[in-house]
Amino acid sequence: MSSRTVDDLREDRGKVIMKDTFVTVLFISGLFIILPILILWLKDKVFHRKPTPEQTKEHGRRFKERLLSPDYASLEAHYGHVLPKLLKDLYANHKEILRSDFIFPSGKQ
Repeated sequence: MSSRTVDDLREDRGKVIMKDTFVTVLFISGLFIILPILILWLKDKVFHRKPTPEQTKEHGRRFKERLLSPDYASLEAHYGHVLPKLLKDLYANHKEILRSDFIFPSGKQ
């Protein structure tokens, strides 16, 4: 006959339950936290390609073209009213609209 007492058996059962709980928490954490992060990291490494200099230049050219000749009719249709004359005047001043030497105030005084 075994010399183990009921208390020893309860203690062993508690350790097994604690171990099972720990393993379950690790598995669920891995499944719902670590695995998605790993998938997103791999996706970013595999599918994210830096644009070539030609693509960057083309993107800049198209942006500048849209900036210098906005489609007021589609904007007015989208927003449902006529755009303010002040906004149209701003876009008509190409020198001002292409400026890049401006500073945004922090709002703190």
